[in-house]
Amino acid sequence: MHRYRLLVALLVSLLAFAGTAGLALAHAELVSSDPTDGARLAAAPAKITLVFSQELEPDGNLITVTDAAGNQVDAGDTTLDLNDPERKTLTVSLRSGLGDGAYTVSWKNASVDGHSEEGTLSFTVGAATAAPTTLPATGTPGGVPMAGLLALAAALLALGLSLRRQAA
Repeated sequence: MHRYRLLVALLVSLLAFAGTAGLALAHAELVSSDPTDGARLAAAPAKITLVFSQELEPDGNLITVTDAAGNQVDAGDTTLDLNDPERKTLTVSLRSGLGDGAYTVSWKNASVDGHSEEGTLSFTVGAATAAPTTLPATGTPGGVPMAGLLALAAALLALGLSLRRQAA
């Protein structure tokens, strides 16, 4: 009977650890964009829209759009879309009169979970050659939550004490 209780306690602790580890690893990743990565457009869009998997903070987000020469072509007005009730959408306006060419969108977000992610995507306007696409970079690693580590440590301690009692 004693071993059964110990096994149940260990399993509950491990399940608690596993359940909280997934939460810590979730970050606000890019879900969609307009234009999409690699898009070929007939005319330059008026703005860039990025949608993420989690709610974002109102401050600390940045979208920068550059042309093939590295010149910034956005208006510098990265905004969290307040019309999105889930607060997952960022936009930035582009300067008017953008011509044919390859453009790179670099972004960095500030998630409400305290972590940030960053990445890039590209699009072309007209007959230009596409800019090289860089895969999104991950932000700060989430690691394992402290509550999960404490649960695991408590389970191991209980197991050790139980084995010690049985040996005595």
